This record gives sequence, C-alpha cells and structure tokens, in this order.
Amino acid sequence: MKSNFIDTLGLTKKELEPLTFPILLWADLDNTSQIVIIDKSGTERVLFQNIDGGLEKFISEITPGADVDSFFSEVIQGDEIQHLFKIIEFNDEKFSWENLISEFKLKASKLPYTEKDFNKEVSEELNKNYLIDLKAGVTEALYNSMIAGLVDTATELGIETLAFSGPVVYQERFRQIVHKNLNDTFTVIMGN
Repeated sequence: MKSNFIDTLGLTKKELEPLTFPILLWADLDNTSQIVIIDKSGTERVLFQNIDGGLEKFISEITPGADVDSFFSEVIQGDEIQHLFKIIEFNDEKFSWENLISEFKLKASKLPYTEKDFNKEVSEELNKNYLIDLKAGVTEALYNSMIAGLVDTATELGIETLAFSGPVVYQERFRQIVHKNLNDTFTVIMGN
C-alpha cells in the first residue's frame, strides 16, 4: 500500500495487516491540519481541512515567535482547568481555529494583576502564570476539538481505527486524553 498519510504513521506492512480499514487519520503535515480517510488500497480522501493552516500557525498566533517544542514545554507547566474554552465543531469540509485564537487573545488582553494589587515583580509573575494557564486551557480545547472531530466523524462513518500524526502525538497531555477517552471504543494509532 502506498499512501503519504500512512507513511507518516511509521508502520511496517506487517503492522498494517491486522488493522481494520478504513482508517481515519488526524494529520498535521506541511502546516496543514486535516482529517483524512484511508482505505485498504491506500486511497486517501481529505474529509476536513483547516483553512488557517496547521498547528504551527495556531502556535504562532498564541505565542508569536515560539516554535512547537518551546510552546508545548511551556504549556505543560500550566493548569488547563483554570481557563475553559469552547471546542471547535467540524461541520463542513473546512474548519478553523480562529474562534479559539480570538477567545484566547481576548482573555490574554485582560491581565488580572496590576501594580495596584501587588508590587511590580509579583504582579508580573502572577500575570506570567495566568498566561501559561491560559495557554494550557486553549491547548486543552485544541486537543479536545481534534479528538471530538475524529470521533464524531468515525462514529458517523462506522470507522473503528483512528490515527494521529504530527507534533501533538509527542505531547503527554494529548496522549492522556486520547487513551482515557478512545482506547475502549477504537483502535488508536499514534504516528512517529
């Protein structure tokens, strides 16, 4: 089977054989986030595509100048429960992170601590922690949006095998959410 998307999973032919096809894949490649269905012959069809770009674009909007690794290193320090964001629904062939980004920017523009409340050093540190928690919250919504989009589509199409590729597969929090919510219902593959 020849498939560019299957290749991103890093599976051998022997590892592919027992899988139930079609596979529904979340792919974040070449700064494009997509949900792709792949059949046993390797035929690919993009079902959903992000019109804003991939995760790198999302990250650059949240933290200008940050690379993927430094962003996720910072986010892991935050408390994602402190700030809740609405997840994105996948209703059309195209989707956007714009609502998440806009909500984040609105909350980030209203730093809660001032020098009236605390001295300068303390208020700066509290605001820094506020922003880290805010980034953790928006990232949690991003993860949940990705997973919900895949699950809803798979359920609608009767697909049993889900796969993820791209920088999120290396993030511990993303893996925790996936394994907590999907392993009893779907066969889950995390790409390399």
